[in-house]
Amino acid sequence: MDDLALMAFFDGAPVPESALKLALARVYFTSRSSQEDEVAKVAASVPQEWRGELTPQYEEAEAEARLDLERGGRAIRQMRINLRRLPELSRAPWAEVDERLLGVLTGLNLPELPEDDLAFMADLEATLALDSDVEGDDPFPVWEMAAISHASQMGRREETSPEERLDRLVHASMDELDALRHEVRTALDQTWTRATGGREDQARLDRPWTARGAGSTLVEWMSARLAHPPGSSLSDRYFIESLADLRLRCFIATARRMSDGSATGEGRAAFIARTSGATGKHRRQ
Repeated sequence: MDDLALMAFFDGAPVPESALKLALARVYFTSRSSQEDEVAKVAASVPQEWRGELTPQYEEAEAEARLDLERGGRAIRQMRINLRRLPELSRAPWAEVDERLLGVLTGLNLPELPEDDLAFMADLEATLALDSDVEGDDPFPVWEMAAISHASQMGRREETSPEERLDRLVHASMDELDALRHEVRTALDQTWTRATGGREDQARLDRPWTARGAGSTLVEWMSARLAHPPGSSLSDRYFIESLADLRLRCFIATARRMSDGSATGEGRAAFIARTSGATGKHRRQ
C-alpha cells in the first residue's frame, strides 16, 4: 500500500493525506536507519588502536565512502576509469586505484570540502573529469553523485533529529507536500534527461523502487532546504550550483598547484600520514 500511495502521489493522483504521510515516513526513516546502521558497522570495524587518531567526522565520512565503493554502480565504475587515465595509475593495480578513489569519496562525504588539500583536489578533478568529451564515457552519474554530495557541504551545518523531521512531516500541509513533489519531480526529470542523453525527459516513477527514492528525497529536502539560502530549489541547488561550485574550486586548486609545484595526487594512506603525522599502520584495505 505504501508503494501504491507513493507511485500515485508522484503521478499527480489524489492520495489521502494520512496514507501519504505514513508512506513517506516509512520509506524515509527505514532507508535512513538502514544507512546509519551500515555506516556504524563499517566504522566499528576500525581496530581500537587506530581510533581517536582521526576526527569522528573523518571516520564517518570514510565509512560512508567504503559503502559507496562496495555498492559500486555506474558512477563508481566511471570514476575508476577516470582515475585510471592518470599517468601514475595507468598500469597500477586496481587496489591502488580504489585507494585513491576512496580518498575522493571520503572528501566528498566530509562536512566541508578539503579544498586546501591540493593533492586531494588533484584526485578529485581527475575523478570527476568535468571537461571530459571521451566517447563512450558515462559522466552523468559521476557528476550527479558529486553534485548531491557537495550540495550538503554548501549548506549551513545545523543539528536535527529524527523526531524533528517526523514532526515537520506530520504538520506539513498538502499544499506544501504538492510543492515539494513538484521540486522533486523537476530535479529527477532533469537528472533523467541528462542520464538518457536527452532521449527521455521524464523520470519513470511508476516503479516501487523509483517512487521510494523520490519519497525519501522529498522528506530529506523538506529539512535540508532550511540549511540553504531562502528560495533555493532542489534542482538548482543540487544539480546546477553545486556542480558549478565544484568546477570553480577545482580550477582554483589547479592554478595553485601550477604556481607552487604541489603534488598531483595520493591515496588515503599517504593523506593520513601527511595530515596527521600517523604511520603506515593506517593502510588498511
